[in-house]
Amino acid sequence: MKKREPIWREFSTSEEIRIAVRNVLKGFKLETEFESALISDLIAERHYFCSLKGLRPSKFKKVHVYGEQLQGYFDGIVWHPVSWYRSAGKPPTVRGQISDALRLRIKPLKAPYFQNHRICEYCNSVPSVEIHHEALEWREIMDMIFSEVFASDVDSVMESWDWFNKDEFEIPDGSRIALVFDRIHESAVLKALCKKCHNSTKRRTRA
Repeated sequence: MKKREPIWREFSTSEEIRIAVRNVLKGFKLETEFESALISDLIAERHYFCSLKGLRPSKFKKVHVYGEQLQGYFDGIVWHPVSWYRSAGKPPTVRGQISDALRLRIKPLKAPYFQNHRICEYCNSVPSVEIHHEALEWREIMDMIFSEVFASDVDSVMESWDWFNKDEFEIPDGSRIALVFDRIHESAVLKALCKKCHNSTKRRTRA
């Protein structure tokens, strides 16, 4: 069988990375400061924020016996929770992070729609659990946004993210990306769907 290509260092899968980190963590008690080049490098190179900002924690503390987070010390800044577990997964893209932030932006819009459409709008029989973008599809919206904004607009919103004060990335009101998104999203058609119908839309999108 053909050997997998490494995804990071000598590791071929995310689970291999996680096993290696757990083996390191087993040697330390709760609330004891320790250093680990492996974990520091993992977070510096694959963490969703630190990899973008060139941040590398120099030491750590375990706060839960089986936790997926550690307290990391960022020199000259602060102790801050940081997820080694997520860092072992697929590194996020800037587009993906902006997409997640825009989904967060429309939560206040989706909530009342969901409250007013408690039965799936496709099968008309099962309670709805998800809000689906019928038209425009979410991928279309993202394509349209990135066709209109400049690299400097993307850089500007990413620079505005202060992870040490707020873990979730939000698109600032008044930014070009927010303005373009709000205008495009006005023409979007939402549908409240049950899990089964929502999953079927995902399969059609991938096909």
